[in-house]
Amino acid sequence: MRPSWHFWPQKTGHLISSYQCYRVNIFHFLQVHTIKTAIILANLGTPDEPTAPAIKRYLAEFLSDPRVVNLPRSIWLPILHGVILKTRPKKLTHNYSMIWGSHDGPIRNITAALTRRVAKYFKRKYPERDLHFYTAMTYGNPAIKSILNQAQDDGCSEFLVIPLYPQYAGATTGAVFDKWVTATDDQIVPNFRFISEYHTHPKYIHGLTKS
Repeated sequence: MRPSWHFWPQKTGHLISSYQCYRVNIFHFLQVHTIKTAIILANLGTPDEPTAPAIKRYLAEFLSDPRVVNLPRSIWLPILHGVILKTRPKKLTHNYSMIWGSHDGPIRNITAALTRRVAKYFKRKYPERDLHFYTAMTYGNPAIKSILNQAQDDGCSEFLVIPLYPQYAGATTGAVFDKWVTATDDQIVPNFRFISEYHTHPKYIHGLTKS
């Protein structure tokens, strides 16, 4: 399923409203306004740079996920490591180089821009809350685990995880949830809310019509 992030930086208000899923405001899970809360926007991911080694690392992580390729590991992993990772990375370097920006890849750039706009919107709308905003990637960097650690280092003790996929699918939103669970498996699970889907919300649909 292709993520629908292309219009969101221009429609931040509609985006935020659409996360009020099932008529429950996303902030209702907060009980104390003084608690530092991390809002994490999670997208698919991208290689660190448009080079064969970086693309190979990214594809290895991405295509090793059973959520993405649902085949027996004994069949799929030899194909992945014996064929795909030996041939595809070099072939993809030209394509990645063509879309790569001066500083970073488009998915990371666009998601970071969206995060900044979301932060501006939330801080204006909820000035009394201590909110911190982060961009995370399911595969590649910044990894969900590293963002969790960063947010905790910043003093956050509550988390709102927002996958940037309007409609739930195991290969996208489900994969984000798996990464989040794995990131927390070496600690007491922090207080968090996970937005699984919002594609039927009227304000999200209205945002689509305006994009």
